[in-house]
Amino acid sequence: MKEPYRVEGKKTMGLELAEQFAWDLPERDSFYPTGGGTGLIGMWKAFDELEAIGWIGRKRPRMIAVQSTTCAPIVRACEQGTEFAAPWENGHTSRPRHARAVDDRRFLILRVLRESDGFGIAIRDDDVEPARAEFAASDGIHLCPEWRRDLPRL
Repeated sequence: MKEPYRVEGKKTMGLELAEQFAWDLPERDSFYPTGGGTGLIGMWKAFDELEAIGWIGRKRPRMIAVQSTTCAPIVRACEQGTEFAAPWENGHTSRPRHARAVDDRRFLILRVLRESDGFGIAIRDDDVEPARAEFAASDGIHLCPEWRRDLPRL
């Protein structure tokens, strides 16, 4: 990959998840907002390494890539059952998006989804804000919308 240490950094999400569940990974689904997908790859790598050193067993959560309906190359590849995700033409969204991954890590994302019996799901951008507000009201956690209004859209 073009940025090998980025995956190593993203592994911390997998390590945190394992530690917070007392080294017994949940069987629940793990939804991940997928732009470039490095987090999915990193978490899966962390799980493999933790199993190799004996800190966790073989159980893994099912990984689910979440993308915008306006730019969903991973979702489309999952639905079509292809090994590689074709670039998404003319995608536009206020959420993370990578219509063309520079280092084409999309096949690794698809591998993680398949190995975990996961899938991709596309949601409408308009549905994100009400869900964030509901979560904040019910749990007191303000989820990051993964974008800032002052940055240009890709």
